[in-house]
Amino acid sequence: MQPIFKLQDGGNIPLSVGLPPGYRGIILHGAESVSFQNSSDLIVQQNFQRADFAIRLGIYKFFRVVRSILEPPAFSTGATLTLKQDFEGGIEENGDFLLHADHFSFIQYAGTSLMAEFKEGREYRILDISCSSQIMRDTLLHFPDQKDLFEKANRQKQTSVITAPRFAGFQALGLVDTLLKSPFEPIVNEIYFEYKVRESLILFLSANTRRNTTEVVFTEKEEDMIFELKKRLETDPTGKLRITDLARDFGMNAMKLKILFKKLFDSTIFQFHLEHRMQEALRLLKDPRYNTKMVSSIMGYKRVTTFITQFRKYHGFAPGDIKIQEQPPD
Repeated sequence: MQPIFKLQDGGNIPLSVGLPPGYRGIILHGAESVSFQNSSDLIVQQNFQRADFAIRLGIYKFFRVVRSILEPPAFSTGATLTLKQDFEGGIEENGDFLLHADHFSFIQYAGTSLMAEFKEGREYRILDISCSSQIMRDTLLHFPDQKDLFEKANRQKQTSVITAPRFAGFQALGLVDTLLKSPFEPIVNEIYFEYKVRESLILFLSANTRRNTTEVVFTEKEEDMIFELKKRLETDPTGKLRITDLARDFGMNAMKLKILFKKLFDSTIFQFHLEHRMQEALRLLKDPRYNTKMVSSIMGYKRVTTFITQFRKYHGFAPGDIKIQEQPPD
């Protein structure tokens, strides 16, 4: 039976077994993969499942707004973590919920699918870590303050968000990063991944216990680096910047770089850079020497249509609606 990606309107997108040709994204080694790719859309679902745990990574990018139905993970209880972009989901019994980037929630899935909305032009990375009731019970022994909460959710036998969305913490995000970059063969990953699943559950439960998990402490040197990054984004708005490259340039953990920038400037690196890209694009489009295709290329977009969509979304009008200004004489 061919796997499908279900849409909320009743339609579906057929998936192929394996990763897309030429795929260069994250690979969960040893996982079973299904995917779909065309000129504008990308769906990659990777599932590593064993007797007592499952790790599922979904990567989604669409040219349009897509509302879909995500199948529940293998086990009834688990944690959903967003690794990129804010994720808007919904459960029939509980209504909508929002997971900001690098945040997680424990969920009692109870076999019910999640409703999801994906905005156009954004790449989403959603990680589900679920486990057997035995592993969950073993872990909760060390968190008696949360044991009753999980037991109550399990007794209800219906889908529910067990814990409110919360920042995962640098340690947990670092662990997830090492998990997704495992160098081991699948047979070794069975042991390695189980260890990481147990460790991640402990870190998530620890984060859920803390009352102020988003408090970030940074040094004066790190603050100076963040201001230097801000200046770099302002003076060079063209092209796309990868967080991993920026983190390497500034000698800082990628997760900490994102959190510190958000704390200091109340904006993500992506949004801050996008604002300056769109302002620079507007300035260039008012110059008669540049057309939409040229500006799209300068801004680092591979497809003009993607640039037009992003420009319209930001400014509220299309590049072609701009009245060209007279170029002042030299």
